[in-house]
Amino acid sequence: MKNLKLFTVLLCIVSFSFQSCIKDKCTREYTYTKYTPVYKTMEEMTVDIKSESPRELVQPGKIYFYNNYIFINEVKEGIHVIDNSNPENPQNIAFINMPGNVDIAIKDNVLIGDSYLFLTTVDISDPLNIHLIGRQEQWNYHFPQDASGNFIVDYKEEEVTEMVDCNAPNNYLEHTLDGSFSPTVFNSNGVGATQTSTGVGGSMARFTIHDQYLYAVDMHYLKVVDISDLSNPTEEKSIYIGSDIETIFPYEDKLFIGSRSGMFIYDNAEPLNPILLGTFEHARACDPVFVKDNFAYVTLHSDNIACGGFTNQLDLIDITDLTSPFLVKTFPMDNPHGLSIKGDNLFICEGDFGLKTFDISDPATLNERLVSHLENFSTYDVISIPGNKNILLVIGIDGFYQFNFDDPNQLVQLSHIPVKGK
Repeated sequence: MKNLKLFTVLLCIVSFSFQSCIKDKCTREYTYTKYTPVYKTMEEMTVDIKSESPRELVQPGKIYFYNNYIFINEVKEGIHVIDNSNPENPQNIAFINMPGNVDIAIKDNVLIGDSYLFLTTVDISDPLNIHLIGRQEQWNYHFPQDASGNFIVDYKEEEVTEMVDCNAPNNYLEHTLDGSFSPTVFNSNGVGATQTSTGVGGSMARFTIHDQYLYAVDMHYLKVVDISDLSNPTEEKSIYIGSDIETIFPYEDKLFIGSRSGMFIYDNAEPLNPILLGTFEHARACDPVFVKDNFAYVTLHSDNIACGGFTNQLDLIDITDLTSPFLVKTFPMDNPHGLSIKGDNLFICEGDFGLKTFDISDPATLNERLVSHLENFSTYDVISIPGNKNILLVIGIDGFYQFNFDDPNQLVQLSHIPVKGK
């Protein structure tokens, strides 16, 4: 009888535990962005680069201005060629098929662009009939390979909803993204150039040209490429900077390099031997830089997947002493991305919050001098074209826009090339 009672007690305990487990077992719905690797073989990446009929914009990347032409990157696909002889009626005239491209710069009618593992040079004297003149292999060595030797060249993004255990850790999303990192769109274009033989790009640049050299940044390094022979670009030096390098801005004989945690200032008076002069650290965020006179203007925007952080601000940095830059003031912003300056006008792309214009005649009080704010469209990067024309080139997910700012208080839209379907 005693054994029977003991068995009954144990049975009750087991039964109760089992019921408790069933009762406590639950799932919850979890939605996240999944990135699936896209693979290519070396043969698939070594493609002919050529002119094609114009295409509609689908996923526009960077913009580049050169000799009355606008070059708009179609992310990882190629480059749209826009005849901008009449800014009120720009003509989409051709598409340069350059798979894997995200970065460009132009010198002497030669377009320099990345194409997966390669650095390519293309004669664009006739934009309707371009031809490849040079290719440096193994330019980009940051494409991982699988066991078969195939390269991961991109990630397919999709929104996934699935049921997960209620007790799954809060960082489940981050673990789910592992195995593929959150891809950053590497943005390009030579910035701040004033020579007629080179073009002008946006503040999101990773390529820029000075003298006979191309300077390019990747996630860790500053690369110095000899382009004196444009048919044979040759990497001369690779300088380690740090982690999460994003942009490069040339100003006079200095290079201002933005990262997700700070700004680096290099002296390139000797073009082949850039020397680090000073650094400025800031909160972790995406970080383009623009420089005018004794100030660097740095926008920081939040992007939890690509950049981390929750910061949306403009930092005004005094660079009078390049070896010891310091923060003058921080101005709150909505979601600042690319920026440009012409005269006393500072233009800031505010993501989904549009485009803002500030009077920076007194930089420390620019927050009190918001002179215009165009809303209801998305902006990513902006170029104020050189010369006497007060024209802005603006790119975003809605397409390509041009504005006249003869009156900075009242920007006038000149034209718009929309993305496909919009």
